[in-house]
Amino acid sequence: MSDKSSRQSEKTRITSVSRDDFTLALDVLETAFPDLSRTFFHSIIMRDPDYEPAYGLAIQQGDLYLSFLQVFKRSLLLREQPMMFGGVGGVGTRPECRSRGYAAALLKRAAGLMGRDGMAGSFLFTTIHPFYERLGWRIIRQTEQDQAIEPLTQNHFSLDWIRPIREEDYQCMDAIYKHMQRRMGGGIIRSIQYWKSRASWLTHFPVIVIDGNRIVGYFYYAQFDLKKPVMTVSEYGFVEEEEWVVERMLRCIARKAEELGCKTIRGFFQQDPVMNGYCESRDFFQTGRDFRYLMWKDLNDNELSDVLQDHADQKRLLFWTTDAF
Repeated sequence: MSDKSSRQSEKTRITSVSRDDFTLALDVLETAFPDLSRTFFHSIIMRDPDYEPAYGLAIQQGDLYLSFLQVFKRSLLLREQPMMFGGVGGVGTRPECRSRGYAAALLKRAAGLMGRDGMAGSFLFTTIHPFYERLGWRIIRQTEQDQAIEPLTQNHFSLDWIRPIREEDYQCMDAIYKHMQRRMGGGIIRSIQYWKSRASWLTHFPVIVIDGNRIVGYFYYAQFDLKKPVMTVSEYGFVEEEEWVVERMLRCIARKAEELGCKTIRGFFQQDPVMNGYCESRDFFQTGRDFRYLMWKDLNDNELSDVLQDHADQKRLLFWTTDAF
């Protein structure tokens, strides 16, 4: 009997993934997501400050992993109170092993673990909604705005206004983020270690906006589809609610879009009353786009789906796409 035939005859089982065996999980992820690198998955999982091997689950057959997922333990401010939940990410199955129910089995096991450990529910980001809906996740609808950069580029810009992030910036960024939480509502509770670990996640790039030696804001940008001239502002923050600060933030964002050859910026601008008021008064917004990537599953008899959707409808659910799992 060949090695392949022998392996196919072996039974599968669900196992937790130890640090020593994480390379086997990376083998799955690089075949499931050929456009992403092993380094990317290693950075978002192994460098997560709340990483726990018990929350990495795999379908194992012999010495191979066939499917994998990771649960990220997080807390969200909801009704001004912390709520623990599990973010599900890195859900992948080897292409030749799909349609066998492996991912569904892992998700059911993960839901059991999260419920056992007192998590109120689970968030995830996805484009395959029917699959997750069958397993109990519900879409939390939000709205993104598209904004042409051309009107923003009419204002003066200085290279002295922006610079890359530095190690000493994290405390200031955290303070700005907490201010945004108070202004907009909700948001994941972050530690300084969390901020530092994000520097290696490779998909969202930070820019510091300054006035002299003083940080007045920051933003993260990404270009998810290189075929489209659209730059996503996946997070931003500023404290001083003054027109010149908002204007500088938008001009710096537009400058970065120009560097990437993008004509449009996209982001959650309407959730912020300060940014929304500035943009609406100048008729900057082009279109609103339905953002349906965020999904939630209640655990432990909690009934929070409607509460979360209500907060999102009222623009009080601060959930940046930088927090995708």
